Amino acid sequence: MTETQSLRIIDFFKHHTILNQSSVNEFLVIVDEVVKEEVNVIQETTASKIEVEFCNKDIQLLQQETRGEFNLLRQEMKTMNAEFKAEIRSDLNKHLVWIFGALITIATLAMGIAKIIFKHNI
Repeated sequence: MTETQSLRIIDFFKHHTILNQSSVNEFLVIVDEVVKEEVNVIQETTASKIEVEFCNKDIQLLQQETRGEFNLLRQEMKTMNAEFKAEIRSDLNKHLVWIFGALITIATLAMGIAKIIFKHNI
């Protein structure tokens, strides 16, 4: 409370009440404390509202960033899945070629052994 405000209140009490100077001064101290406390509460509330708004904006930004990152991860997983399937198909094809080659070799070997056995028996 400024000095001018204090003097105005003192003058008001001198003209309208029968309080002595010490009572008026005590009243001014109490009013000053109450006003300061109310101002602090209002400032804290206002600061809290501003902080909440900033936090909400931060949350929205984080949500957008997270959505973007999840979309990128989803795309990467789809790409990796497709690559993995292609690699499995390639490996399977290689193994099938080896198995088919082995079967042909075994069949040829069996036919050769059969020729040798049946040739000696005749």
